[in-house]
Amino acid sequence: MNANGRIGKRPQPGGSAGRPRETTVEVSYDDGATWAKAEVKGSRAVLRHPAGDGSVSLRARSRDLAGNTVEQTVIRAYRIVATG
Repeated sequence: MNANGRIGKRPQPGGSAGRPRETTVEVSYDDGATWAKAEVKGSRAVLRHPAGDGSVSLRARSRDLAGNTVEQTVIRAYRIVATG
């Protein structure tokens, strides 16, 4: 996922997996102790950050029509800083 919330969903070159059929994204604000499902709209994940400073952890899962799956978790993917 990039800074704009866009999720990259392409098969690995030379691999046998097809295009992703289902993609989910989860977000954690406590270093992965608890996870909440994020809304996925097309190729973007919509995150609603809590007030205050902290870090954001992300977990994405995807599955293709053949049942192949991938999961990627990034603890402390980026930091949020309260403004004002």
